Amino acid sequence: MLNRYIEMAYDHGYTGFFSGLATGVDLWAAGHVLDMRDSGKNIRLYGAMPFLKHARHHRGDWLELLRRAEYGADSVVCTCSDPEAVYMSSGPNSSLYRDRNYFMVEHSHAVIAFMDESAVRSGTGQTISYAKRRGRNVYMFSLDEVHRLIDDAGTDIRSIESAVGEMFDVFELGF
Repeated sequence: MLNRYIEMAYDHGYTGFFSGLATGVDLWAAGHVLDMRDSGKNIRLYGAMPFLKHARHHRGDWLELLRRAEYGADSVVCTCSDPEAVYMSSGPNSSLYRDRNYFMVEHSHAVIAFMDESAVRSGTGQTISYAKRRGRNVYMFSLDEVHRLIDDAGTDIRSIESAVGEMFDVFELGF
């Protein structure tokens, strides 16, 4: 579904995509944008690094995906000017991820998010709330929607791929 949302956005004229370079959805999305570019699409990837030493929080396959995203990106910006900054849950560096997320919103026309409605206090929830306050279009889907699609399509991967391909184009609504 994530890939399909990116493709729908691209089909509606969105050609530049930010990744917050975090493990999970951020890096999966970055990889798909790079795959689209590698297949000849006119698409750009921008990385938003929350602090210079953020790669220390990535391990194994995530670190490989991070490297691919950072080296493959059209540009990467670090949203913290302190080269020695490290994230701490309280104190002066507690806003590093929020600052990165707000930077991406400020430099975007729309936000694609994978989030459950119950996670409004998460970083993703905070970003969506900020995007709405800033008047950005927000396109999001949840794990419940993924499960519904699988329940409807069955467990055969081709059936799931077909159902994803037939999803309603949320970008047609324009919000």
